[in-house]
Amino acid sequence: ILFDLSPVGYVVTDSAGMILRANQTMGALLDLDIGSLLEKPLGAHIHPKDKDLFFGQFRTFFKNPAAKRLEMRMVRYDGTVLDTMMEGRRMEAAVPDGIIGRQELILISISDITQRKAAEAAIVRAKDQWEQIFDAVPDLIAIIDDRYTIVRVNMAMARRIGMSPSECIGKKCYQLLHSGGT
Repeated sequence: ILFDLSPVGYVVTDSAGMILRANQTMGALLDLDIGSLLEKPLGAHIHPKDKDLFFGQFRTFFKNPAAKRLEMRMVRYDGTVLDTMMEGRRMEAAVPDGIIGRQELILISISDITQRKAAEAAIVRAKDQWEQIFDAVPDLIAIIDDRYTIVRVNMAMARRIGMSPSECIGKKCYQLLHSGGT
């Protein structure tokens, strides 16, 4: 019962990626009933643009899933795309009920990370926007740490010094801005 009511999707697959067992959460994640998942390839639910990556990594993932994570987009029954993270565990000793004669199995947990991916993308967009604004400001701006080391300069400051912004990073401000200082 814990398998079926887990807050993450679980599937048990064989080495070919055939789904032998799935929990209710997995069905809800893909908006399918559990019966329509069974004896079908897990790869059938992978986003078309991620299929090559999935099939390229699945065999390695299956052989030794410890400490490995696969991030793949999956497609729900209605066509909605989900960002997911898959983690696996070999099931050589404990074969689930209803699965007979297959010894090499893997239990894969599948979590919906769509919100996390959206937040990461928003952070990248905000960072890019900040960098564009920082570099567009005509005033001379330098970000300096507590040891007087330049962490960042905008384009106006870099032009004034006669260097690229990346060349300024790591230099002491007094080396670039004050003559003869130590």
